[in-house]
Amino acid sequence: MIRLITANRELRVLNSQVCFVLCLLATFVLSARVAPFTENSYNRAMIRVRTLSNSPNVRLIPFGKSYNGRVIPAFVISDFATRSDQKARVLLLAGQHGDEPSPVWSVLSLCGKLASGSNPDLLKKCVLIVTPIANPDGFASRSRLNGQGRDINRDWAILKTPEAQFVHQIIKTWRPHLMIDTHEWTRSTLTSGNEIECPPTATRTQWAAMMSVARRVESRSALAAVQCNPKGNT
Repeated sequence: MIRLITANRELRVLNSQVCFVLCLLATFVLSARVAPFTENSYNRAMIRVRTLSNSPNVRLIPFGKSYNGRVIPAFVISDFATRSDQKARVLLLAGQHGDEPSPVWSVLSLCGKLASGSNPDLLKKCVLIVTPIANPDGFASRSRLNGQGRDINRDWAILKTPEAQFVHQIIKTWRPHLMIDTHEWTRSTLTSGNEIECPPTATRTQWAAMMSVARRVESRSALAAVQCNPKGNT
């Protein structure tokens, strides 16, 4: 499942680039299988991040720290030889819930493809800011909650968790046009997990821009665009 979040009015002029990112991500999300949990899943994921950093298209940005002191990785993917001021800025977020490992591996796989130069035109038009393991403590123990026993996905208003604070700081620094938050259904539900959730926005202009992106991706993928409640459906 992919959730779209926008607080940037410029999104309406960047639909094409953002749609392309989403369509690529949708391919990886839909093809992902439930990832088996192992005791070293977190360490394996961090090795993938370090490997990505060897690419000239990847730059690490200052890492965060989880409640229990684990590293929260973050990096940027783009063509750094081209100007960035006219590029779409897209934040990819995965692993808020540690018991949803498939989005973590899907995002890392997508980043591996992009870092290797599989879509050079995309990197000339986009800056991708990636936080692939937003909840390292939960991911290491396969727990929905962080080390404090809090649900990070319910902490965006009050920012009591160090993990939400870290992502919040990334948003303030990079001002992404769109945030793509990836999740995985792990229990029975009345709705399909293959969907694009569109939460409420501050203005009608933002809502129209976000829905335009969602509908275009819906037409090119097996994902269905749905409106979610303010707290999300996950």
